[in-house]
Amino acid sequence: KKKKKKKKHHKKDKKKKRESKRHEKRMSRSNGTSPPLTPSPQPPQTTSTTKTTPSIAVPASNTLFRRQKIKFEVSLPPHCLSDIRSSINNSVQSLLLRYDDGIGGVLLAYWNVSLENDTGRILNELPHMHFDVTADGLVFCPAKGMKVKGLVNECFPSHVGILVHSYFNAMISSNCLRSAGYEFDMERSEWISNDSSTKKGVMEIQNGNDIHFLIDRVHECGGLVSLEGTL
Repeated sequence: KKKKKKKKHHKKDKKKKRESKRHEKRMSRSNGTSPPLTPSPQPPQTTSTTKTTPSIAVPASNTLFRRQKIKFEVSLPPHCLSDIRSSINNSVQSLLLRYDDGIGGVLLAYWNVSLENDTGRILNELPHMHFDVTADGLVFCPAKGMKVKGLVNECFPSHVGILVHSYFNAMISSNCLRSAGYEFDMERSEWISNDSSTKKGVMEIQNGNDIHFLIDRVHECGGLVSLEGTL
């Protein structure tokens, strides 16, 4: 008899628990509540990044191009670690033909890429591996006062467009041209100077002509460089 009573009490306790759970579910539905959602973790970035530090052993010079040692800090995601050297090379290539403050100009070419250490570093518990890299580079570093040669590719009443070394854009404004004794010929779409004091006769600035000018300003936007010059 005692065993039967215990079984009955046990069954009653189970029924009470089931009824209480059902009651809680009904109450949650009626209140319109739902269990809290946990935000899914965002995956880490998988792109490699490259930072440059101020170049070392750069001789002071007034030339438009210079060769110099460049120091990079390359950050590689885990999927690039199977071939570290090619991944570093691809990361350094992203700096080509773009202005960089750390380099002090536009990187045109690089060679002799080497790792300072065989091992990388993990920072702030992030999955990226950081490597210190050095290389030799050829840098285009224009500055105010440098004399540059370019090819005229545009002649307008407002300015003259110039292509420097077949890649970099430059311009000379109409104010600078007029102050140098030039006037725009609307019929021929070119700038003409007839200054007898120079003993050169008529001088023309037209499409396809080479022109020498001095850099007055260097503009940079999104890594692209353009020059503004004077005669």
